[in-house]
Amino acid sequence: MVIKQKGHVLGIVFAILLFGVLNFTNKPVEGGEISTYEHPRTGYTVKYPAAWKLVTHNKSRNELFSLYDPIAQKQDKRMMHLNQGSKIEISSRDYTSEKNLKEYLEDKSQYLPDGEKVIKITEISLSGISAIKREISFANGRSFNTTFLGPENKIYNVEMFIYGYDSISGNKRNNYGVIYDQILTSFKLKASEVK
Repeated sequence: MVIKQKGHVLGIVFAILLFGVLNFTNKPVEGGEISTYEHPRTGYTVKYPAAWKLVTHNKSRNELFSLYDPIAQKQDKRMMHLNQGSKIEISSRDYTSEKNLKEYLEDKSQYLPDGEKVIKITEISLSGISAIKREISFANGRSFNTTFLGPENKIYNVEMFIYGYDSISGNKRNNYGVIYDQILTSFKLKASEVK
């Protein structure tokens, strides 16, 4: 009788632990609140940890917004010269190339600045849209870059830069990866743009 009870108790404990692990993966890694940004012109939305600072830019035709994690925010008021931490940039611009996306990015990879190198390329689907995800190493870190073509000949780019990558613990690296994937999967084009 005691053995059967222990088996039931262990089964219940296992189910509770499994539920807790599965439930945790749906929450923001940093445990804080989530904010939503909607681009005023193109109308895309993206969700991000509220603790990250949002900065919008409009450089010519390349519309950009950046997110800075709490570590990056502590270094420099303008956050221009980062040695540690992370920033995410989301940009969109007109796509004028006649090449398909993969050929376009392969050509672009040939002109990376000195010290930058594409480590990995993966074709993925982002809300039903074909996209290409690249991992790039640079002098002081690593970046994860996902590019896809949207409607009206727009090219979108979602990129996370992780500064001081080699000095960051494995758990923090993994957390950055999870945050990037959460932001990436939350990216939505407005319904009227999706065909």
